[in-house]
Amino acid sequence: MCVSIVGLLSLNLAGCSDAKHQGLIRSDTVNQYSVDSKHQLDTPDQRVEMRDTALNEPDKLDSTSLACRLLFIFPDSSEIIRKNERVILSGDDHCVLQLLDTIVAAYVSSRNNKYMTMFDSLCQASDGYVADYMNDLSGRLFVEIPEDYLAYTSRRGKDNVLTLLLVQFFELRKENYESYRGERKDLQDKIRYLMTTLPAREKQYLRSIIRRSGFPEQ
Repeated sequence: MCVSIVGLLSLNLAGCSDAKHQGLIRSDTVNQYSVDSKHQLDTPDQRVEMRDTALNEPDKLDSTSLACRLLFIFPDSSEIIRKNERVILSGDDHCVLQLLDTIVAAYVSSRNNKYMTMFDSLCQASDGYVADYMNDLSGRLFVEIPEDYLAYTSRRGKDNVLTLLLVQFFELRKENYESYRGERKDLQDKIRYLMTTLPAREKQYLRSIIRRSGFPEQ
């Protein structure tokens, strides 16, 4: 499951609708997930074995269950995620989306960049419905913790996937006025506020995002 950065710009955003009903799940409720019990790691030895396999012999991983298993050891899964992005994203759809929700919720609540690094790593390898869903998650990060998110994404460059996700987020809200009328007003208010509070680099970066997307600031 691989897509070029250019290809990411032409994704069909309609695929998000199937994912949205699952909501954004708090990281502190991870053990309440309705993940099939066959994926649960019941003993410390099983967790150590999976970690060692993921880091040293990733070709032996069961791609269908890896995302589900990582939910049971989150947040002690950052290194596994960074080294096995495509295997994770090719797994069980429900678990993949829940894992993404969990990472984003952990970042929002803690502001710890280790979670942003996980999300970033998975973004670089995403395509299809996962990339569509990441577009929504990127928008959530902008809305909830814009200063932290822009500080991170502005360092990743104007052609990075994270930047392109933000551009797409604003493009969608520009092109579908009736669907996003209320949200557009809230975003415009937030942009105006951020332009008075952000450091110079992040302010310039946000201006470039708005300019590229064509999103009206007023």
